[in-house]
Amino acid sequence: MGQFQFSAPIQPGSSGGPVVSDGGELLGVTVSTLNAASLLGQGALPQNVNFGAGCALCRPVPAQEPHRVHRSAGESKGDPRTGNEAALASVVRLSCFQ
Repeated sequence: MGQFQFSAPIQPGSSGGPVVSDGGELLGVTVSTLNAASLLGQGALPQNVNFGAGCALCRPVPAQEPHRVHRSAGESKGDPRTGNEAALASVVRLSCFQ
């Protein structure tokens, strides 16, 4: 519930990364991939079956100091480069300490 399937290739460590549309709109956050090895015994070898958590489940990060997180909205042009540029411009590394 609240997750969606997408077929863009991901690598180990992609969890928490953005899933964006071709227009640069944030669709959700990468959370998992299908365990293809478990289906291999049944004769199936699925590829690029990945899952994301929809934006409704994402908790916003404050955009004010001292976090220094800046957001920008991508323009919707339908070009994959627009989505890539928007994703790269809005991804930040966060370290959380208790």
